Amino acid sequence: MTVKGIIIKENIVGEGDKYITLFTHELGQIQISALKSTNYKFCSVTQLFVYGIFEISKIYSRYKLINVEIITTFYKIREDILTLSYAMYIMDFLLEVTKESLRQSDLFQLTLYTLHELTKSNPSLKLIRCIYELRAMRCLGFMPNTQDCTQCGNAIGELDMTKKYYFSVADGGYTCCSSSKHRLRYDTIHTIRHILNSDYNHLYKFELLPEIYNELASFVIQYTVYHIEKSFRTLSFIREIERILLI
Repeated sequence: MTVKGIIIKENIVGEGDKYITLFTHELGQIQISALKSTNYKFCSVTQLFVYGIFEISKIYSRYKLINVEIITTFYKIREDILTLSYAMYIMDFLLEVTKESLRQSDLFQLTLYTLHELTKSNPSLKLIRCIYELRAMRCLGFMPNTQDCTQCGNAIGELDMTKKYYFSVADGGYTCCSSSKHRLRYDTIHTIRHILNSDYNHLYKFELLPEIYNELASFVIQYTVYHIEKSFRTLSFIREIERILLI
């Protein structure tokens, strides 16, 4: 059989045997053995981030790699340590949220567009992370409600540019019934709606004022942590690099 997939993890075992984890369009996350991949034809095509068409065979419950047709390697991601770190975080995120035999086409497409965005010159890495996480929440069934109160159902109505609106991480979105630490501006709510609903071609084509980004990032990061319930070492590594680089 053949599947389209992205390599999200590689693991060398013994004298050249490799096991790779694929996030596939057809089968979700699967583990594949690529025996002697470091010495033979699979050496260059079984690296992290490779996106391609993988010919595989299944023996009982295990998959074996037969051949790979590379579509892209996203090689430019590796040219900058910080960009590489953000891309590795996305791979770690996928390892946590994807499952075998669970097709997640929207998340697959989101990941491809995001990796392409990371290959561009001077990508806005922090904003890309926010956009990816928030749109991924929709893909995973945790889409925040920006239309009506999560407690009483009252519609948010037409947004007032002079007001701030309460959003609850635990309740899953807008609330008019209680105070929340997340008070979001008109522009921040519009940004959230854009991220959740725009097509992928326009998903990353905007910039934000610092105060709007800060509101967005605070909400999205806490919202993601609450629903994923996982801390990632790559994020700690990113924070350390940014501290050193004074970013």
